[in-house]
Amino acid sequence: MSGDFLTPKKLEEDGNKSTEAKCLLDLLNEDGWLTGEIVNEASYHIRDRALKFPNLFQQDCSILVCYFCQFVQFAHEELKIHAQSPRKEEFKFSKSMLNM
Repeated sequence: MSGDFLTPKKLEEDGNKSTEAKCLLDLLNEDGWLTGEIVNEASYHIRDRALKFPNLFQQDCSILVCYFCQFVQFAHEELKIHAQSPRKEEFKFSKSMLNM
């Protein structure tokens, strides 16, 4: 893997699409909107840099991809629905959410 946040040059790894661009701005689609793929690419490089240079990043923070945030939001909505249910004891927390 070579490149950094400003100049990504990513070879195909783990089935991810190859990305070669002079700048992340070159990845914008024609209407100028960021796609999830671009945001994930940028967050990948930020996380990579945080691992390489831990003294530059606060250790009490996390850099997450968009999908994870959507997943947690969905799980929270499900939990709120079950919390209002009269049969709360039937709700079983999914351990797969914790990757256990």
